Amino acid sequence: MFLASRKRLFLVLFAGFVVVGMFFAGKGAIMEKNPLLATQKGKQGNELNFSSYCQGDKIVRQEADRNRDGKTDIWRYSEDGVLMRSEVDSDYDGNIDYWAYYKDGRIEKQEIDRDNNGMKDAWAYLEQGLKVRQEVDSNHDGKVDTWFYYKMGKLCGRVRDTDFDGKIDEVLGEVPVNDGSKTYALPLHKGGK
Repeated sequence: MFLASRKRLFLVLFAGFVVVGMFFAGKGAIMEKNPLLATQKGKQGNELNFSSYCQGDKIVRQEADRNRDGKTDIWRYSEDGVLMRSEVDSDYDGNIDYWAYYKDGRIEKQEIDRDNNGMKDAWAYLEQGLKVRQEVDSNHDGKVDTWFYYKMGKLCGRVRDTDFDGKIDEVLGEVPVNDGSKTYALPLHKGGK
């Protein structure tokens, strides 16, 4: 009886974990597809033309109009000829809502304003081009309350502060502990103070 209940609890929690992961992936907690890669072609499928602004012989900023409405919606910033940061107005409302920061030619960090209120509320951290952690401020109070962990670019665990009191209430999946050398397996605990 106890094992059957525990197995049922595992399946319910795992199903919830998958649904929440799918929700955030669909909602765009952090865009899985980099909008900068999708910007190489414009609305009609034609190649985008970037306007370049130079300082000396180095390009320091590039701009493009992805939807051809006459307004810039992509900005790329370089230092010493190396791409450092990109910004995108992904919904064409005139406000930047996606930022990407680069190291050695790869995205190292992504930030997004999911609700278009002018405040960043989701962050992703990448290593070797693969996402390792994602943080989300789901209630838009300026504090991260949900953390997603990835192995080899695939979601493997989640931690949440479900009541937004600054304390972790739920841990699902494999989640790094302290120095990242240990992990807990699904489910560690849910609820309780």
